[in-house]
Amino acid sequence: MQLFKARSAYKSASYLMLTLCVCAVPWVPARADDTGDAATKLTGEAGRDWLLGDVVSWMGSGDTCSSGQVYHFSKDKTVRIEDCVAGKRQVSTLAWTVKSDPPLDVLLELPDKSYKIVFYMKEGHQHLILREQGASKIDPTVDHDFVLSED
Repeated sequence: MQLFKARSAYKSASYLMLTLCVCAVPWVPARADDTGDAATKLTGEAGRDWLLGDVVSWMGSGDTCSSGQVYHFSKDKTVRIEDCVAGKRQVSTLAWTVKSDPPLDVLLELPDKSYKIVFYMKEGHQHLILREQGASKIDPTVDHDFVLSED
């Protein structure tokens, strides 16, 4: 009887150790978007416009505007940023790349900034968050929430 109890205790301890070993292995969920998927979502087939804020369309050939910002991502890895500043449209063009930031994040790299990319659907519309990480713990993290233009 003592031998049986000792074997049972040994077996129980072995199962417990096996369970602890299996649970101690870090589990990393698969990323929903790798860098290729993120780049494709940004540009679509040739290029896409992402709207930030309440964008008021610019009419005619002038450069007047009321509000908003548009990021036009192109397959040639450039982004044209149209920004409404003090009632005037300002346009700049920058190069961009998408890279992995293990274990789970995908980053949009611009010459002067880096953003974490988050895509999500809301009320049937595709959204893009460009998350600007604070430089330190006291600096805020800022989310720039864009919606895909339906045009």
